[in-house]
Amino acid sequence: MDRCCVDNDICSLRNVRERAKFKIQEGIVRGFREFLQIQGFTEIHTPKIVARGAEGGSNVFKLDYFNKKAELGQSPQFYKQTMVGVFDRVFEVAPVFRAEKHNTTRHLNEYVGLDFEMGYIDGFEDVMAMETGFLQYTMALLAKDYQKELDMLGVKLPDVSRIPAVRFDQAKELVAEK
Repeated sequence: MDRCCVDNDICSLRNVRERAKFKIQEGIVRGFREFLQIQGFTEIHTPKIVARGAEGGSNVFKLDYFNKKAELGQSPQFYKQTMVGVFDRVFEVAPVFRAEKHNTTRHLNEYVGLDFEMGYIDGFEDVMAMETGFLQYTMALLAKDYQKELDMLGVKLPDVSRIPAVRFDQAKELVAEK
């Protein structure tokens, strides 16, 4: 085998099982976009090189940006909230950067965030209903259009017909009982 292939994983990514992972990721992002567009959301694209992070409390990747201080964006939150004043409902699919040390392979410093923001909601139930709808839509889409890849990887989609919810005060009581 060519040494370049071994060192760079290029050959392994041509394997159908490896490619299946990317196809399933495509399906999840596709489901997110389609569902939110059906619900009247507008897709936006926010800056990733920013003067200051939008969230406090976590470390940032600092940059020298043409002799000025800058950071990689931790979240599109500030921009989403701003754009809700323009469109009422917005979403973004984009990279998010977190400069946090970790000791697990399940924690990423860079990942693709699926973010949405809604204005004029009555309560957290509105947000939960949107999340539930997205999960139901996306699981149905994966089962319909990505079954070959799911079977290849032995993935069984979760049942999202009803997602349980626990109020915060009830959760505290359950934890206290344990």
